[in-house]
Amino acid sequence: MAESEGVALNQLINLAVAEKVSALRTESYIAERAARANISKALRILKRAGVRQRPMKGDELSRSTPKKRYPLIDARRSLEATSKATSEKELG
Repeated sequence: MAESEGVALNQLINLAVAEKVSALRTESYIAERAARANISKALRILKRAGVRQRPMKGDELSRSTPKKRYPLIDARRSLEATSKATSEKELG
């Protein structure tokens, strides 16, 4: 593989190790952030996102624009599902 990539074997090994360490650190960081998360507070914030606000200039949709998914709504639903699953785990 190193030959097909045009690099020395040591360089390829170093790169693979660096990528693995980076992935593990990222996983650890996300787990730490998730442990500090306040799901009910996040859900309250997401519920009021965009309420009573007109789109900012440039954010308007033209009639020819296909309907898009709404990331905030998707995020809220995901948090609600996670919260429900966590509650069910704790109960039973």
